[in-house]
Amino acid sequence: MQSKAENVIMKCPNLKYIFFAAMVTLTQKVQACFWNQDMSYLGIVTLTSNATVALPITVTRTTGTGDIPHCGFFIYLDYGGAATPAARTLKSGTTNTFPIAIRTQSGNSANTYWENFVDAGTNNNNRLAGRFLNSEQSITVNYCATLNNSTVQRAGTHTNTFNIRFDRSSFGVDDGTTYKTGSITFQYVVPTVLDLSLVDTSSAFNAADTDQTMNFGTLTTGATRSFDIVMQYNVGYRLSMKSDNSGNLKASGAAIPYSMTLNGAPINLSNAMQEKANSGSAYAAMISPTGGTRLPVSVTIGNVNGKPGGTYSDTVSISVSAY
Repeated sequence: MQSKAENVIMKCPNLKYIFFAAMVTLTQKVQACFWNQDMSYLGIVTLTSNATVALPITVTRTTGTGDIPHCGFFIYLDYGGAATPAARTLKSGTTNTFPIAIRTQSGNSANTYWENFVDAGTNNNNRLAGRFLNSEQSITVNYCATLNNSTVQRAGTHTNTFNIRFDRSSFGVDDGTTYKTGSITFQYVVPTVLDLSLVDTSSAFNAADTDQTMNFGTLTTGATRSFDIVMQYNVGYRLSMKSDNSGNLKASGAAIPYSMTLNGAPINLSNAMQEKANSGSAYAAMISPTGGTRLPVSVTIGNVNGKPGGTYSDTVSISVSAY
């Protein structure tokens, strides 16, 4: 009985010694990942649509010290001046913005937003991560960007810059120190939209409808006809109107005056050109509402008494230009 008891007691120091040695080795590995790491990525990303694009960041490990399987990295992204990752935008000025979703994974899951160091914590869904298996190795991690361009915005370049924080890690634990920094600039160019259509009163915008014939039949004093100018735009515009006969219907040398109003305001067609411009100082005035901006046009025939018979006509040219 005593012999058996002594054998059991002698095994205990051996067990304690093995456990203690393992703990010392683990502590050394956590502190020993000093390999050089470099990032390679696209610093300026130009988006052309609302399609999701996958973008790579390549991290290369070169010289240094530390056990190979336990060294890695984490990459974080700030919000470009927004309060949350879901509120990131591309901007032109301060009021016209496009939302942009930047995620660590494809799809639209809200829990995959690429977050900053504070918000991401230890959640690898919200930060980019990699671990090296070889002494000199490159690892490519991908992130995704989706632009929401469903709203009409003013023409021009919308942009924002988001800052990168790159940390090294050991055993999957961030060392808490910024190792490298960088930035990614996203931009989206909104093309100029400036279209004009001449449609029947209350009809919808039609880019192919750019002519109107106003047939008065037998001319009588005070007869009226109307149509609508409908425009779609995202820039300031200048609308120009020019009468070939300076506001008169003519036939074989005879002339009958007529008057024209645009959106209720009289147009003086006796001048070679009349111009009406929207308010260039107000941002809202540079973006047409859904369906376009509608400007009713009305024409009223003047005095026809004593005028010889014939077919009287005039042509008014209407054009729109950006400014």
